Formats: sequence, C-alpha cells, structure tokens
Amino acid sequence: MPYLSAISKSGGGQLDLLILDCLYRTGSHNVHLCWDQTLDAIKRICPKRALLIGMTHEMDHHKDNQTLEEWSRREGIDVQLARDGLRVYIDLTFAYSVTSIKFPVALTILFLSIRN
Repeated sequence: MPYLSAISKSGGGQLDLLILDCLYRTGSHNVHLCWDQTLDAIKRICPKRALLIGMTHEMDHHKDNQTLEEWSRREGIDVQLARDGLRVYIDLTFAYSVTSIKFPVALTILFLSIRN
C-alpha cells in the first residue's frame, strides 16, 4: 500500500488501497492535489479503494462524501474522505526463507487543525 502525498502525476497499477491528499474542493495548489486532480489521479491509478486526506476545513465531510459515493458508483472505485481516528487495517505478508509471516497492522489517520 503506497502512501502518495504532494504528487502531480502517477502511473497505473491495481492497488488495494490508495491514500491521496486533496487539499481544496475547488481551485488548485502548486504542491498538493485538489479535488479534480485527486479524482483524475485515482482514475489513472485505478485502486480498489481510495481515501482522501489533508483536506482544509472548507470541505463539508458529509456532503463531499455523498458526492464521492456517487462518483464511486459511476467509476467503480470506492473513494471517500478519511476522518479523524479512522482505522485502516492492512494485512502485510512478509516472506522469510520458506516461511510466510502475517502481521496485522492498523493505520490510524489523525488530522490536526491549527486555529488562531
């Protein structure tokens, strides 16, 4: 499971989970992806599931997740905004010699907001 942040272009391949930043709902940024660029990248990479992180406070979590649910049905890729405390369970398999060992790993996503 790769973690991609601050990308502008990426190549294809089927992934179980893709985590991308999505700074703004509208507009653009010189380093981070925004809504349209993020969804375009997801379409190009075509993972089974994608989580969007790094959003500003301007995103409406409920409304934007509804929009993503419609997009997901249309495109066939499960996409949603991540949230504070979201736990994503990842099954990592490490091969050592002849033996395969599985380690369940939980990735907790935490967003920090700084307010003046």
